[in-house]
Amino acid sequence: VAPAAEVSFLAPGEAGEAEIIGIGDTPSAPKAGPIKAPPKPPSGGGAPAVKPGFAARTGSKQASIEKFGGSKESEAAVDRALNWLVRNQQPDGRWSAKKHGGMAKPHPSIPAQEINFDTGVTALAVLAFLGAGHSETEGKYAAHVRRGIYWLESIQDKNSGRWPGSHYSHALASLAVAEAYGMSGAHQACAQKALDYLVASQNPGGGWNYDPNLHNGRNRNDSSLSGWCVMAAKSLHLAGLQVPPSLFERARAHFERAGAGGSSGSGNVNYALHSSGKVEPTQGPKTGPEAVRSIAMISLAYMGVPTDSPWMLRAADMNAADGVRLDNFYYIYYATLAMFQVGGERWDNWNRAMRDNLISRQIRGTLDDGAWDAANDRWGPQGGKAYTTALGAMTLEVYYRYLPIYKK
Repeated sequence: VAPAAEVSFLAPGEAGEAEIIGIGDTPSAPKAGPIKAPPKPPSGGGAPAVKPGFAARTGSKQASIEKFGGSKESEAAVDRALNWLVRNQQPDGRWSAKKHGGMAKPHPSIPAQEINFDTGVTALAVLAFLGAGHSETEGKYAAHVRRGIYWLESIQDKNSGRWPGSHYSHALASLAVAEAYGMSGAHQACAQKALDYLVASQNPGGGWNYDPNLHNGRNRNDSSLSGWCVMAAKSLHLAGLQVPPSLFERARAHFERAGAGGSSGSGNVNYALHSSGKVEPTQGPKTGPEAVRSIAMISLAYMGVPTDSPWMLRAADMNAADGVRLDNFYYIYYATLAMFQVGGERWDNWNRAMRDNLISRQIRGTLDDGAWDAANDRWGPQGGKAYTTALGAMTLEVYYRYLPIYKK
């Protein structure tokens, strides 16, 4: 029996195609430095209403932890991670990649400017707080969330809506602003500009590339990056903005062309497709075929592919065979989101291994108490401990960040 949708991702009667704005040149990166203090949250009228897509983080959080396999120990690990992030937030509101071991190795696609890396890790840090139910108006970390969001908003290009760095930075910052808007009602204009740029920068092939003007521009569709863009668009939709249905339709078509979905196929997904027909396969553990496969799984789940479809279950079994690899937090994060949506025994087995391994590997009893080491992580030399710690916390928040899309 086909599963019934619990949360409709593309709402019936949703607004049609949004006006497409021009891409223009890549905006120059603003300088990172002290900024004025963020405004205090509005007073009066009680707490803002949290949009339904994010409600499990607040009112029903404990019930979700118990229902889906969290524990007192996993929640304690999340809070230790958030405390590390609190202690290491910069005065201007951002988190520094370089200060905690990042920027130690050149990134193949992101320009070597500190602000470009800090945009990404700051967005992830903010998402870790939001995922645990701490918005800029509610929770004991409200002031830290507010400073982080305010820094992100201050460096967004006010004309194009884009953030500095590669499209990864834009997708991550868009996701953070979307969830902030969904949980507090603030930053709507910033979120709308982020959405406008996501729509405008989507390639004819349905995916997104590092930069619309560089690296083969609009002709290259990157599956890894496209997953972050789909997640950002999903959260912008859940927050209440009108996302064109065609964005999801075209993105789903890209993933299917790349090898995801359908009733046949190996389960692996190509890293990138070019309009010329060139294919970039995922090769070896460093490129991360398991990560790209997991990104495709969660993206397709959020775009209407049932989580008990043949391809989804085959991909889940491949994740189970690959196991929980703590040398790649990127993979662990996306695989955990995907396996959570698949549910059942596959989720139970994955969750036990993921949860217990992450808790046991968290740093304890030093100045870095609550962090996860970045030295041996696939992208740790780029993002540093701010990156691994934010992703570690977000992974252990899986029980309540997003509810399962389908119930059997």
